[in-house]
Amino acid sequence: REGDFGDTFYIILEGILRVEHSALGHINDMYPSDSFGELAMVEENSIRKATVIVEHAAKLLEIRRAEYDRYIKPWHMEEQKRMRKLITELKEFETWDEQKIMSLKGVMHIRRFKMGD
Repeated sequence: REGDFGDTFYIILEGILRVEHSALGHINDMYPSDSFGELAMVEENSIRKATVIVEHAAKLLEIRRAEYDRYIKPWHMEEQKRMRKLITELKEFETWDEQKIMSLKGVMHIRRFKMGD
C-alpha cells in the first residue's frame, strides 16, 4: 500500500493487477512477467509510492530485501541505468527533471519478443 514501508519485491506469475496513486488515480495495469516493489528496494527505508490491487486472481513471486540485495539489485541497477540513458537521449524527454525521469522509469518495463510474436 502507498505510504507503507517497502521490504519486498514482487514478480507477477499469473493474474492482472492495477496500480493506483492517491493523487494521480489509476496509473497502470500489470500482467504476468511485470514486477513491482523495486523502487522501495533501491532506496533504504523507502516507502511505497503507489498501491497495487489484484484485479484478477494472481500468483506472485515474493522476494525479500536480503535476497533482492544479493541476487537482483546488481542486475536491476544496470537495467535502471539503461532506462535512464534511453529516456535522457530521446529529444521528447530532454527538458524533464530528475523526478519526472524517476517516475517514468518506475512504470517502464523492458519486454523482449521472439520472432513472430
